[in-house]
Amino acid sequence: MANKIFLFILTLSNCLTLCAHEYEGRFGIGGHYELENVVRDFLIFNDTTAFSKIATAKDTRDFYCFYESEYFMYSLVMALDYDNSFAFSELNRLLHEFYDKNHLVKADFFYDLSIYFKSKGDIFFSDEIINIENQVTSETIMSYSQHFTTPDEYYKDSLLSITNDGDSIAYSHLFERLRHSCYFDSKYNHDKFFRNRMLFFSIYHIDKNHSSKGYLRLYRLIMDFYNTRGKELSENSSRLALYFLKKAARLGNVTAKNELLRLVEHESLLKIR
Repeated sequence: MANKIFLFILTLSNCLTLCAHEYEGRFGIGGHYELENVVRDFLIFNDTTAFSKIATAKDTRDFYCFYESEYFMYSLVMALDYDNSFAFSELNRLLHEFYDKNHLVKADFFYDLSIYFKSKGDIFFSDEIINIENQVTSETIMSYSQHFTTPDEYYKDSLLSITNDGDSIAYSHLFERLRHSCYFDSKYNHDKFFRNRMLFFSIYHIDKNHSSKGYLRLYRLIMDFYNTRGKELSENSSRLALYFLKKAARLGNVTAKNELLRLVEHESLLKIR
């Protein structure tokens, strides 16, 4: 009898230990979601609930840095605002690399983006929404972004020279600079400078699931990137941002609809003035 009780307690103890390890592996220390696992759940199993967790999940094993996403955003500015041909080609390269590296199936949104980049912005999305959603236009976005005047203090002059001056020399060295920062800068600096981790996951979420959340996230990433650099959007970048916002609204996203209403109010105030 004593032996049976001992075996039961031992089995129970082993079970609890395994469960604890599983909890830590999935959720990380302290109950936080572990980034490695939520990325896997989203990309491999198409767990759409995992998509939202990626933004705040903890990378306790230091597997990720997202310098490619950061470089993508700088490339977007160089391409759309300064018509930099190399930046357009880099955008297309980064897009393909993300899909190929993660063995993802390419669908309509991927090809639309790729064509847009290959054409250097000349071939826009065929389903662009015009003259609906309360008459919000790219000019509205440009006007709204005029208050993006003060860059965040921790962005260095050489980085701002890329976004705000179109410095092609600084941009040509940016990819290696960001990659170097991933390996040698502290985790604290990663959290400050690499703030666009949701970029490629949002693109894939749209491509795979026609996700309104993915479209809204892309809109916000563009707006936040310009805002933190103290830079107004150009006609090209505002057109792209507005396309993503209107797509999210058309797919029923309430937050996107409210954002459009807020932009309508901004437009109305301008007309009164």
